[in-house]
Amino acid sequence: MEQEPVQAAIIGRFAKGPVGAPVRVNAVQFENLYGSSTPAAWPAELQARRFFAQQGGALHVILTLNSSQQDALAAVYICPIIKSGSSIIPWGIRHLDGGNPENRYIPVQRTLDWIGTNVTRIGSISASRSNNSALWAELRTNTQSYLQELFVRGAFQGTTATQAYFVQCGLGQTMTQADVDAHVVKLMLGVALVRPSEFTIVQFTWDARNPSRPLEAPRLIMRDGYAGKQLFYSTPPGATYALKSSASLAAGSWLEHAAPVTGDGTWRQAQFEPIFGKRFFRSEQTEIP
Repeated sequence: MEQEPVQAAIIGRFAKGPVGAPVRVNAVQFENLYGSSTPAAWPAELQARRFFAQQGGALHVILTLNSSQQDALAAVYICPIIKSGSSIIPWGIRHLDGGNPENRYIPVQRTLDWIGTNVTRIGSISASRSNNSALWAELRTNTQSYLQELFVRGAFQGTTATQAYFVQCGLGQTMTQADVDAHVVKLMLGVALVRPSEFTIVQFTWDARNPSRPLEAPRLIMRDGYAGKQLFYSTPPGATYALKSSASLAAGSWLEHAAPVTGDGTWRQAQFEPIFGKRFFRSEQTEIP
């Protein structure tokens, strides 16, 4: 039986998200990128309303759509906005990549992106560790703890952890002996974002410690920002990094800007006062034993 028509106005299609977003963002940058200072809000309807409240500006609706018309819009990934009581909210929040019906909503994709970023950081310890059962157990435990926290916050479907997510990492599960010999670590996780026990699978691959493979050299990039120059430096896994500067390459001492950080594969932004005159910067890399 056809549903009752709802008052609605057609709104343009939402983009899936920014292209080339930085791996590490602070709360202000996340607000600018995604319209929310938190990684995600669950259930999805709450996130959609927050997104629309910040990005939209509708004051009233102008059309009446029946369920067939709503389905026709959904087929081309267009989200109408509807009047619900005294509020005007989006009816769904689909992105343009609709080829996978299980992953057509911005909250789903956004949650997957957030999980990917944080699990990648968890796996950064692999670069300084031997590829053995102790490493695999630590990766499983740390990833399970992170996913359990998301489960408690309501990110996944299901009433139990086994219905909500799983994590695998080990020989015979995610790796062959050839992978272990090649110093390659593989982890697989599944998360139930739409229905309990129906998992979206995500796989990760990292390089474990290999004495014959040299460390990746750090990089520095200087850019013009709204408040002057901004300096970014990479932190490849397997080492610690200390950002230092000097007024002259011939100077006997270099000033340290912050305490050394452990490399996790992300870029860090240096914080410093405005620079007057010439100044040189370097990132000192110390391999983790």
